[in-house]
Amino acid sequence: MSFVITNEELKTLHAGSPAAEVKTAIETAATSDEDGKKQELLAKFLAASKEVTTLTKTPSNDVKLTLYALYKQGLGATPTKPGMLDFVGKKKYEAWEGKKGLKVDEAQQQYIDQVEELKKAE
Repeated sequence: MSFVITNEELKTLHAGSPAAEVKTAIETAATSDEDGKKQELLAKFLAASKEVTTLTKTPSNDVKLTLYALYKQGLGATPTKPGMLDFVGKKKYEAWEGKKGLKVDEAQQQYIDQVEELKKAE
């Protein structure tokens, strides 16, 4: 099973997400996936990352931070530690750090579940 995604799709998958992180996640899933389950989960995860941007109700800051942390973990990304005066960046980093150690596929599933809950609440 192969997972093909164009460069244009990479650029638009998630607002503010570097395409390189998404590309790395796709390559990792493709090379370590014998039965296609990781690629299927990744496809659902990326679809959820698109869906979250279309919600009509704005999630709370805590939910946004959780989504950010799960998204970064789901891509296997490590954000850079923000500077002292970057208060928003610091909160995002702390949220990510709180999910540190979570397996990529677990983070992806938790992200999908969180987005589904948000969609139901609308």
